[in-house]
Parts: sequence; structure tokens; C-alpha cells
Amino acid sequence: MLTPETRKKSTSPQRRTRESGRDRLLESAIALFSERGFDQVSTKEVAAASGVTIGSLYHHFESKEAVYCAALERAIEAVTPAPVELAVALSPEKGLKMLIAWFSEVLISQPLLRQELLDPHLDRPLKDIPTFRVSLFVFEKHLNEVNADYDTDFAIALIVSLCFGLTSLKGLQPSLETQSVGGEEVADMICKVVFPHKI
Repeated sequence: MLTPETRKKSTSPQRRTRESGRDRLLESAIALFSERGFDQVSTKEVAAASGVTIGSLYHHFESKEAVYCAALERAIEAVTPAPVELAVALSPEKGLKMLIAWFSEVLISQPLLRQELLDPHLDRPLKDIPTFRVSLFVFEKHLNEVNADYDTDFAIALIVSLCFGLTSLKGLQPSLETQSVGGEEVADMICKVVFPHKI
């Protein structure tokens, strides 16, 4: 007779197989969508790259959109939390620099999130993603403390654009293809340009 304990043990390998299939699908989806964007990737390609059948993909996800949303959520969950408490405790200039470094590292380490921010498939602005909401609030507050005359929307757009550009140096300047730029280096460069007399 199957007791709840033996039933749990007997289904455990199947559950692990389902979970590992879903994990493989999400890993492949993240890689493909990061590289080519939502429109250029098919569910057949995601299934093939994962080593599962298309039927298995649709067992886990009802549509390509559902695969993309789950992949994007996984990328967002992998983001290291912003150092908001520390940024608040620092001077506005140092807090800004710390948040710029953090955001640059997010762009470097999470290519799917980067792709979604550059070419949004979902109607989900950065400020609506919980991971970024508080850090944007602190960032705006520090910008106003550094210079109350800044147009904060323009300043944020400028800084975010610079973060994207500087974390993609090899695309901008082929001779820099082998150079690796980290978040702190990006923050240093941006702060020298945007706040030359402040930081």
C-alpha cells in the first residue's frame, strides 16, 4: 500500500526530472533571448537548445510569452540587491556613484535584463520592477541633493545611457574588444563626465 511517505519517494525522481527540464528550458531561453531578443527566437529553438521536445516545453509553459516572462523573472531574481541602505548613509555623491556601479554590474551580469531594458518586449518600465524601484528613488533623491537644478528625468536617462554604452565598449570601439570593464570603472567614468566638480 502506498502511504503519503512512499508516494512522495516514488514521485520524487519524476518531479526532479520535470524541474530539471524546466530549468534547462529557462537557461536556454535566457541565453537565446539575451543574444537575439524575443522576436528572433522560436519555441522550437528553445526546446532544441534545452534538449527537450516541443511538447515538453508546452507542458511547462503555455506560450512563448510565458517562457520569456519566466526567463526574465529568473534573471531579475538573480540580480544582487542594490546597496540602498549603504547608499543612503553615504554622501549624495558617493551614494550616486555606488548605485551607478551597482546598475552597471546588473547590465554586465544579466544580459537578458539588459536586452529587455534596451528593446522592451513587455510593457514594464524600470521603475515598475521591484528590484529597481527603491534604488531609483534613492538615486533621484541624491541627484537633487547634488544639484537641485538637474532635470532628474534627463539626468537619469543620460546616466543609464552611459551605463549601457560603457558596459558595451567592444560594440562601440572594436579595439577594446578584449578589455573588461566592471561596474566600478563605469561609475568612475560616468561620474567624471556628469559630475566633474562634485565627485
